[in-house]
Amino acid sequence: MNHNIDKVEASIISVLNKIPEVSNIEIKGDTSLLDLNLDSLNAMLFISDLEKELHIPLSINLEPNTILMYPTVKELATYIHHAWSNVQ
Repeated sequence: MNHNIDKVEASIISVLNKIPEVSNIEIKGDTSLLDLNLDSLNAMLFISDLEKELHIPLSINLEPNTILMYPTVKELATYIHHAWSNVQ
């Protein structure tokens, strides 16, 4: 399954909005994931839920520290999109 960047970005926002600690924050493409102050448990749950939402294969290695390397919603969406394209 191929996901365009907009769909990936929308999925990231959708998954983040399910986290009680950030559900009342307006999240957009330029939102810094670091500014959301996700604790380690929420970061792990976010990555896990995102993998399920997008059906991300294991060959795309998403880990909580991926948030540090791609700190905005748009950067993370772009990373996932490009990683997905390389798997296809």
